[in-house]
Amino acid sequence: MRVKAFTEPLAVDISEFSQWKWAFCFLASLFLGLAIAVNPRVSIMRRASGGFIAAGLVGILGISRYRISLDFAMWLMNLGVLLLAAALVLTLWKLYLSINELNHAEQVNHMQVHSHA
Repeated sequence: MRVKAFTEPLAVDISEFSQWKWAFCFLASLFLGLAIAVNPRVSIMRRASGGFIAAGLVGILGISRYRISLDFAMWLMNLGVLLLAAALVLTLWKLYLSINELNHAEQVNHMQVHSHA
């Protein structure tokens, strides 16, 4: 097995790539949260939660502080990822409730059609 040791320039390149990757992830989360907040068709519960906005802001704050305190930056980025996961779980829960409501409405409609026959 030929394993090459990390050189310092390579480590810097990997670090900068990771920083940009997380920055775009948290920016996308922030913009998604803003789009949800502005959309009038989204439920009040989803608009008020602001999970995507909070995840984006906390993550970007963590990325911007990594040169000052790495532990604090990692803590903030982990909190941002946790908030993003919570917002995604809330989204999946709302989708599940919507599908159940549609299935229930379809069953009621199906039973009404057969009861009149």
